[in-house]
Amino acid sequence: MFWVKTIFPFINKHKNTILFSAFLSIYLLLGMYILLYNDIIINEWDIIFDADSPRVYWDFFSLDANHYRVGVHPFMLMLLQPIFNILKGLFVSQRFTLIFVQSIVVSLLVILIKEIMFRLIKNEKLSFFVSIIFGISFSSLIFVAIPETYIFGSLFVLLLLKLVLDIKERNSLRKKDILTLSLLGISAFGIIPVLIIPVVFLLFYLLTSLYAKYGQVLKRFLQILLVMLVCYFSFSFLQKLSFPNSPIFFKGVAQEDVNYINKDNSSNKVQNIITGFFVHPIYSLSFAKVEFAGRSNGVLRFSGKDSPYKFMPSIFLFLFPLIYGLINKKNLWKYKKEFIYLSIILISFMVCNYYYGNSSVFLYSQNFLIYVVILLGLLYSFCSARIINIVLPIFITYQGLINFVSVKKVANFASFNAEKHCNFFILILFSLIVTMLFLVAFNLGKRFIVKYGIRIGFEDVIYGYYLIVFIAMLFLALFHGRV
Repeated sequence: MFWVKTIFPFINKHKNTILFSAFLSIYLLLGMYILLYNDIIINEWDIIFDADSPRVYWDFFSLDANHYRVGVHPFMLMLLQPIFNILKGLFVSQRFTLIFVQSIVVSLLVILIKEIMFRLIKNEKLSFFVSIIFGISFSSLIFVAIPETYIFGSLFVLLLLKLVLDIKERNSLRKKDILTLSLLGISAFGIIPVLIIPVVFLLFYLLTSLYAKYGQVLKRFLQILLVMLVCYFSFSFLQKLSFPNSPIFFKGVAQEDVNYINKDNSSNKVQNIITGFFVHPIYSLSFAKVEFAGRSNGVLRFSGKDSPYKFMPSIFLFLFPLIYGLINKKNLWKYKKEFIYLSIILISFMVCNYYYGNSSVFLYSQNFLIYVVILLGLLYSFCSARIINIVLPIFITYQGLINFVSVKKVANFASFNAEKHCNFFILILFSLIVTMLFLVAFNLGKRFIVKYGIRIGFEDVIYGYYLIVFIAMLFLALFHGRV
């Protein structure tokens, strides 16, 4: 009776907070276990699935590093470095700051996926399972622990999608919404330019839901595009003032990136796309250490020679609900519009990765994994509650066990020549303490807001973030840049 009267209502009331806290603790633990004392990750390039972590690490923290990749990640410095350096002043340790920020971001991705799925399918349990599949995916567990930019781009896209669903539900587009959509869209583009693909299609998804006439859709899209262009030039000007030596978008390094384009056609490239989108990011298959010149412990790479039977869990995961829906004559067109837009976005990413970075598709997995799991959630919405309660927990258990072993393998690789080694149980305790302190600070802030009757909505939080960024960049422009 105690459980029924006290514990269950508490869990139901605070389920998002509990889910966020659980993943924050897990991610902090993994981040510290893999990165905290392992210098190899931030000293040697491309060693873990081709991630250029040393460059990203110094882009996050250093004012005077050679930020040459800003030429293809145009606003990474202004959107991320102020937050990292402000928090570095609080935590002192650069590495722990990185671990903390990335843990917060991926935990937010988990919650956003759960909320977005529920808004789409109105099924709490299925939304929860889908968010867990994303949260314990091999891609999420790896990229929460090593410095990379893709999780930040995905955060801006999911915030944009949440706003799109809010506006769609409200059935009205305000001027304030146009500004917020533009800021989030240009920010996603500013972290990872290829994310302009989902930004454009999500905007069309929204506008075609609001307006029946294509003339109105085009007019509103051009308005948003115009505001995005204004944001683009404003961001460019401010970042150039603050970081005078940083290149302009696509200037200088565009030719270098052309070298990564492979126009050849082969079955291996097709296999890389299939496994890179629907297998490796979700649960890890065979990867191994490969000797590589100039790397003290070699590099980690997926072998590309896995037996077909290893793909069976993923094939079953995606095909089973579709077959079930056909056999039981479910209305597969219920989410026709969502399926069409998701398919267009995923196919666009597949085409990009077919020609660019095909041998390193896993590196880019955080760009598209969010759409893969949303697609999975839509497919399982055709299944009965009993099927969902059996199939997905079994897969999650399998996924968790496989990924636990693989993450430990990555941690062992990263600890090569480490001068210190972490006590795992101390890390568990520390991650729980940090999570609790974060929740206490968050709740104190929330109580203060409620006590004084301050109303802060979703868009106000977004504007608050940009206000902090702009103040920090103006300060840099005065004391570090050209002003």
